[in-house]
Amino acid sequence: KSRFAFGKFGQKTKLGVLRYLCLSVACFFLCHVEHLDQTASGQEETSWPDWGALAGQVRMKFVGWVRLFELEREMERILAFRDGTRQHAA
Repeated sequence: KSRFAFGKFGQKTKLGVLRYLCLSVACFFLCHVEHLDQTASGQEETSWPDWGALAGQVRMKFVGWVRLFELEREMERILAFRDGTRQHAA
């Protein structure tokens, strides 16, 4: 319940409830598939997986590239600023 934020449920409309439920089920499904993938590859199997760790692994596997893209753009902005400052100082 707490790993998928059901304890913080605050939706008021039917559409909000449906969206929240669909996202929660999708998150659970992705974590479950990750757990099955780990057990199939011979990693240690426990009776109850650590859902928080699984969610972190799924996040890194499927949306880690978004953060890498953001960091790359930030690095380009910093380098452009630094190079622009050097040109003005010379």
